[in-house]
Amino acid sequence: MNDSNWNCRRIEKQIWKQKRRLQTRKRVERERRRRSLPIIRGNDGSQRGKNWRKRGEKVARKVQ
Repeated sequence: MNDSNWNCRRIEKQIWKQKRRLQTRKRVERERRRRSLPIIRGNDGSQRGKNWRKRGEKVARKVQ
């Protein structure tokens, strides 16, 4: 195996590691954000965050 090939491989590996690290960090942050939202259970057993609305569903305004 010649030098240049090995070097290229090493650099590719580094890049891959960086991407991997970034992905895991993003995923962790996303999990944290999702946990902080109160969970509303739909009647079909689905769960969703409080500020997610189905299309066309109006957000009920508080009545004074």
